[in-house]
Amino acid sequence: MNELNSYYHHRLHRYDFIQLVDQCHSLCHQALEYCSNKDDKYVDKKHLDLLADCAELCRITSRLFRTRSQFLPEIGLMCAEICENCGHSCRAIDESDVLLNACQKACKKCALVCRTLF
Repeated sequence: MNELNSYYHHRLHRYDFIQLVDQCHSLCHQALEYCSNKDDKYVDKKHLDLLADCAELCRITSRLFRTRSQFLPEIGLMCAEICENCGHSCRAIDESDVLLNACQKACKKCALVCRTLF
């Protein structure tokens, strides 16, 4: 961990990071269920797969962070990449939708923090 990452790691309380990743997991999971019951624009397979992948990877990242896994840096960077893509997908589907907008913002924030920490 370089000096900058170490600084941010200490500045960001463990609980805050876990809460952030868990919130992203929850919103992606909610958005997945929501989109699965909507019309064609919302049930795009790539979009649904991204929501499912993002929710699952956020869950795994949270667990690995709690246990201080040696694999966290690699998984954290993967989480950032998927969150970024998922956020873009939510915005592209319908940026005026309240749930998808909340999911997009959570994904963007999660991606930013993961890239900063890992």
